[in-house]
Amino acid sequence: MARLAIAQFDYLPDGRGGLKVCQPGSTKALARIVRDSVIAGMWRVVHRDGKLSDLVNLARAKDVAFGMAETALYLRLPAKKEPAKNGHFFEGTAPPVSKTLSEAAE
Repeated sequence: MARLAIAQFDYLPDGRGGLKVCQPGSTKALARIVRDSVIAGMWRVVHRDGKLSDLVNLARAKDVAFGMAETALYLRLPAKKEPAKNGHFFEGTAPPVSKTLSEAAE
């Protein structure tokens, strides 16, 4: 049985007063957190397009940045070029959405 790998990241200073989320042993930023320039103690997450998130506390900013780093990490995996036998990009016998009551009655 396959096990789900849990990503591990380090929060390192980015040299500008913020934090960057990196894989252990690496300094390449997968996500960034910056202090808000107006409200002390509040943080913002930098999105991939450079836009800033809403104000959040540090714990929430780390949580969001962790998710963004995890997504960036997993998007590097090679995409499947062909759908699975069931027509979807995942294996399984169950449909991705269950039938509604009206469909089941037909």
